Amino acid sequence: METTLFDSTNRIIKLGKKLGTGGEGSVFEVPTLSSDLVAKVYHEPLNQIKERKLIAMSSAQPAVLGHFTTWPIGTLHLDRSGPVRGFLMPKMIGYKEIHKLYGPAHRKNEFPLADWTFLIQTARNTAAAIATLHDLGHVVGDINQGNIAVSASALVKLIDCDSFQVKQENQIYPCEVGVSHFTPPELQGKSFKDVLRTVNHDNFGLALICFHLLFMGRHPFAGRYNGDGDMHIERAIREFRFSYSLNATAKKMSPPPNTLPLQALPHNVGQMFEHAFTQHGVFNKRPTAAEWVKALDNLKTNLINCQRFTTHKYSRSLSTCPWCALESATGAIFFTPMVRTSPLSSFDLLQVWQKITEVSCPLYESIPTFLFMPDPTPLPDKLTKWIAFKRFLNTKDYQEEKERRQSTLSTAESEWQAICQEWNRDSGTRKFTDKLNNLRKFRDVYSDLLEQHKQGKQKLELQRRTSQLRNFLETYHIDAVKISGIGPTRKVALASYGIETAADIERNAILTIPGFGQTLAYELIKWRNELEKRFVFDPHKGVDASDLIRLQHQYDSKRLTIENALLSGPEELIKIKEEIISKRQHIRIKMEKYAQALAQAKADMIVL
Repeated sequence: METTLFDSTNRIIKLGKKLGTGGEGSVFEVPTLSSDLVAKVYHEPLNQIKERKLIAMSSAQPAVLGHFTTWPIGTLHLDRSGPVRGFLMPKMIGYKEIHKLYGPAHRKNEFPLADWTFLIQTARNTAAAIATLHDLGHVVGDINQGNIAVSASALVKLIDCDSFQVKQENQIYPCEVGVSHFTPPELQGKSFKDVLRTVNHDNFGLALICFHLLFMGRHPFAGRYNGDGDMHIERAIREFRFSYSLNATAKKMSPPPNTLPLQALPHNVGQMFEHAFTQHGVFNKRPTAAEWVKALDNLKTNLINCQRFTTHKYSRSLSTCPWCALESATGAIFFTPMVRTSPLSSFDLLQVWQKITEVSCPLYESIPTFLFMPDPTPLPDKLTKWIAFKRFLNTKDYQEEKERRQSTLSTAESEWQAICQEWNRDSGTRKFTDKLNNLRKFRDVYSDLLEQHKQGKQKLELQRRTSQLRNFLETYHIDAVKISGIGPTRKVALASYGIETAADIERNAILTIPGFGQTLAYELIKWRNELEKRFVFDPHKGVDASDLIRLQHQYDSKRLTIENALLSGPEELIKIKEEIISKRQHIRIKMEKYAQALAQAKADMIVL
């Protein structure tokens, strides 16, 4: 590789340290120019179309592009006035590829302070950048996790701009590349060289990036398939099998276990994903980048804080925190706790339990009795005369009157039986005693919780080797290595099932993923086993801080759940007691009515 090039003004450009290498070229420092610039130099000569594209991009660069892209600002040549061999562009300082933010395993190390608010803001800024690009007439074309970078303050830059579809006056320079698991259904399997990309194609990729950010790196089309054949991600995209859709069962799909449901988002945001990933979106109906900016701004404004953990933020439209439920089900920590609650709190169990026991249970009440002695309803005059003379007792009029009164009696008896059953069901004390017993169980567990926490610390001390091994394996990310049979799409599928590092690899977990059989499980386990051979246990190293944080987080989760349940216990018991008393009063009024009707119906039968 030449270390000296020329820019478009014939100025000599000396290349410095190589910063990275990709499929098309390498990136170098250019110390003789500026520390804010770098040079991308292609491995092979460029065709004329690519040359003209780079010249067009660097010669007409709107100032706004410099804020959120690494847009070419000047071409580089092997010889003065020779063919284009590369270009100068702004240097990214402090930015990391976006998948290192939305993947929980990467995020723990790369963005430890990021919570859901940060992820939403990043999605919003990504949408804003793409909206501006669209306004200028350009299309990204190949939106994917590798050409978007994010800073520690959620600022976004679009990189690899030389692959964009660029419009310069009346000329359109195409985007000839694409990543299959980011490609919209209508372009799956097509050659990108023959396709003119549209804003609506970008809208699919943008929605996918937003989904990755909001759903912890999950892919919207990686799910469980209840049908025949291997449902790989590309096929699922092509067949509109959005795994998280409210209508996913119609497509024989369901999301992976222990994932955030679509219902965790406000209805309008959920509908935007539905429109982006289903047939609805093909005909220029996918949400635009500008619409995502508005929706995500609104989502961020309407977040509330979890009462249990400061790192948990969720939509105001929900009644409970979805992150608490997920972490309780999986044992995972999606957002690193920065403020930990002390094992000892101001909660006074004896005082709280005294308040609970001060709420007395309603006294048992049996079915009320009512004494009615109604006068029978007189018979019609004609039947009275017939009965008096003991004549015509089998006449039609007599039979009709008897059947009418018998029907009234049957109805009254049925209504009385029904209201008695309602009394037994709804006016008893079982609901109160069940709640009290449940609170008693919470009290007993709470009494043992601190001891369990101490035992947990002791267990960590005894399991330091296992802990060190796990932490060692967590540093090896599946998306960064080559494993036989595990290509980019399969890596996305693994991440969608929470398998991101060597520490996550377990045979049974792998075999639950569609398309992963014994052969792929073997390759993954073999890779993990090879890494384990490199591990060296350090007996002098204490319990890892991350393990202590995880244990503390689990303890706090249990403790706060029980404290909240016990603190709300007196109020809930009072409410149940009032409901029982209210029910009794309501039912007693109906019972009195039905008892009177039954007594009247019986009296009416006596005269016959």
